[in-house]
Amino acid sequence: MFDPVIIFSTITLIILIGAAFWLKIPKLSVPLVGVYVVFLFFSVTEKKTNNPVMQAYSQPDLVVDETKVIPIIDVSPDSIYSETPKVKQIELKPIVFKDDTNLFKDSLKKETPSQTIIPKEPETKDSSIKIKQIAICKKIRNRKPIQSGQSFSSSVDSLFCYTLLSNPGEKEHLTHIWEYDNKIMSKIRYSVKHSENWRSWTRKTILPHQVGLWTVSVENSSGEIIRKIQFTIFNEHKE
Repeated sequence: MFDPVIIFSTITLIILIGAAFWLKIPKLSVPLVGVYVVFLFFSVTEKKTNNPVMQAYSQPDLVVDETKVIPIIDVSPDSIYSETPKVKQIELKPIVFKDDTNLFKDSLKKETPSQTIIPKEPETKDSSIKIKQIAICKKIRNRKPIQSGQSFSSSVDSLFCYTLLSNPGEKEHLTHIWEYDNKIMSKIRYSVKHSENWRSWTRKTILPHQVGLWTVSVENSSGEIIRKIQFTIFNEHKE
């Protein structure tokens, strides 16, 4: 019987040749015929290689030597674990650390005696108030003493105690203690804030008969007298 592939290719070739003549290109039929011949050649060759002649062959009989018996090994789970090995129980003991400080210490290094570290005391700045200037005066103008001195007339009516202070620390309280004839006549308390130049003053009325020696003491919040100044009141009508 003819191969259907060859029949189909032959019909296709005829159709193509007819189309070449119909298109008035008869020269095109020559390569078509060449391609068809090559196709037939390879088709016949492939058919011969795909259908080789089967050759009969014989296999020699297997001879079993009954004298050599291969032992059958029982690999069932029961045979494998028929003899259970003896397992030695290990008793777990808790780990106890005597001293937490030795947990991460290198055992190869020699222990060195602990050194006592003495903390350094923080540097403290001098926070005490310092009096730069003190004066007894009749007036205060533009935060400065006016007509200051050490002796005044009994007609002065009142006097001021002026102080120029330096306070490097925090806010603190001072007191001006006015004394006459070894008696405290007045205590005037005021506050001094943190400042390099803090000006303050207190005022005291002077009566005409209070003639003699006066003293003004500057007392801090601890009750310590840090500065004193004296002045005299004289009677101008005395002959």
